[in-house]
Amino acid sequence: MKPELTQAEMRKLVAEGKTHIWAYNTLYAVDFSLNLGRGEYYLMKLLTRPYRGMGVTKRGRFIAMEPGEAFKYVGA
Repeated sequence: MKPELTQAEMRKLVAEGKTHIWAYNTLYAVDFSLNLGRGEYYLMKLLTRPYRGMGVTKRGRFIAMEPGEAFKYVGA
């Protein structure tokens, strides 16, 4: 399930450099779009790990991290 974050929460994560989010076994990227001139953050699904044991997080939870750290879990 995709994390539900407000614009303010996503803005804060980007300011901290945490532009990638793992939710169980799915990786999302926080991206920015100039939506009709007002600008808006959104989550873009990057990949889903095949099920092999446990996910990166517990079901229903998510963790935001920097890109380098996030991609460490791709091949795990």
